[in-house]
Amino acid sequence: MSDKTKKIIYFSLLFILGAAFVILYNLDKTIETDGQSIVDVATKWIPVDEDTQTNTAESDSLDSENYYKNETVTPFKYDLDDISEIKVTSDYYNYTLSQEKAKNWMYVSENLTCNVKRNNNSLNKLRNILFNIKADNYGTKDYSDYSRYFEKPLLTAKLTFKDKSTHTLQFIRIEDQVRHMADSGKRTYVRVDDDTVIYFIVYSNVQRFMITDELINK
Repeated sequence: MSDKTKKIIYFSLLFILGAAFVILYNLDKTIETDGQSIVDVATKWIPVDEDTQTNTAESDSLDSENYYKNETVTPFKYDLDDISEIKVTSDYYNYTLSQEKAKNWMYVSENLTCNVKRNNNSLNKLRNILFNIKADNYGTKDYSDYSRYFEKPLLTAKLTFKDKSTHTLQFIRIEDQVRHMADSGKRTYVRVDDDTVIYFIVYSNVQRFMITDELINK
């Protein structure tokens, strides 16, 4: 192969590579979703860890609510072993879990009183969400704008700790708009004690507290 032929092939390859770069660059700039490039959109969401954040129960109205953005906050972080009692009240779920001895829990509802097995799935899920819950920072709202909904929350959980301190979690689920989501729909929020803000979470987080006699007795 002559030197002239080699040079032609060399410059042809450079031209092809340059053209490919220009095409990819313009593709990223021109294909946009909600004002952002497709690359930004593709990397914007982080899937929720199935073992730590969700269960198989009903999710909220948008599939995108099953994902958290990079910017997350922790509304609370409690170790179940430090808790002596959890009292849950709602229209449908009303029970008390008491830690009689270390890691020995007693469940009391209107129709059932029983010791809870240490490997009980519902108790383990509750332990997980109390310690690992994350909220979408972009969905954080001022409590004052939503106070009327907390007059009758979806569910309330009062936690009493071994040091006699207490914390109260109130959950609501309402039709609402979240800034980075295009559609309105069912949104779930939690308020911790007397916080001046409420936190945007996935509905399955609340469902960890929706324990029935059947689930706790397995």
